[in-house]
Amino acid sequence: MSDFSVTLLGTGTPEPLDDRIGISTLVRAGGETLLFDCGRGTGLRLHQAEGSYKTATVMFLTHLHSDHVSGIPDLWLTGSIPQMRGREEPLRMFGPTGTENLAEHLQLAYSADVEARQPSRDMAGFGASPARLEAADISPGVVYDRNGVRVIAFPVEHLIIEPAFGFRVEYGGRSVVLSGDTTYCESMVDNSRGADLVIHEVAAVPEGVDSTSPLVNRVVSCHTSPEDAGSLYNRTAPALAVFSHIHYILGASDDDIIAGARRTYDGEMVVGRDLDTFEVERRSVRRV
Repeated sequence: MSDFSVTLLGTGTPEPLDDRIGISTLVRAGGETLLFDCGRGTGLRLHQAEGSYKTATVMFLTHLHSDHVSGIPDLWLTGSIPQMRGREEPLRMFGPTGTENLAEHLQLAYSADVEARQPSRDMAGFGASPARLEAADISPGVVYDRNGVRVIAFPVEHLIIEPAFGFRVEYGGRSVVLSGDTTYCESMVDNSRGADLVIHEVAAVPEGVDSTSPLVNRVVSCHTSPEDAGSLYNRTAPALAVFSHIHYILGASDDDIIAGARRTYDGEMVVGRDLDTFEVERRSVRRV
């Protein structure tokens, strides 16, 4: 496998679908394994993709809506159990203002479990790796720089929550951009220029649906339509454009997403599925 790859662990939304779990993306770059968001079922998909929790020790949150963080307790605590091929170091989280508060209260909520897994309580191997959660609130700019891997956070426009970030990951002269939740915005365009792989959220409605209905308007007003995502891809020209965190509104389908995006973009694009993996080379991205 390439030394720079991306796996879509979960591509779904708050809707409880078994084939599209909560949003989460795994980036492997050199010796770094990075998670972006941690929606429902992330721990399950991570174990399917990696066969272990051991390497996933660093997580970045785009924003603090529940569908982006509800998988944290499972990943954090199950991932600390040695019998589960768990981590041997703390789980570190980086995210917008409120991330430190989230981590503090998660540790209070699960204090009985955390205490039971301390080394002093070790029984038959339990507790050999303490369940620790470390967090830092971040601002736009370089938020991680280690072993040649650089992660840059930039603001996006999710409208109903602030701040919200997108992330750009750079390694070995290659780059991947993850939008997080956003409407079409210039900061996303600016930070996607020159990227080899751009992974963007999308909210699609079927042709002919009344876009003024309250349900449609609420979702569309804070997410990106296929047409607008296509415009972004057209302006930034990635080697491959991938849709994830996919909102199918009122029965929309992958065909609606592709048809809408094709009105504004004629380059290579994929509607992502859970566990899709992409190998990133210079100006070339291969779907595995």
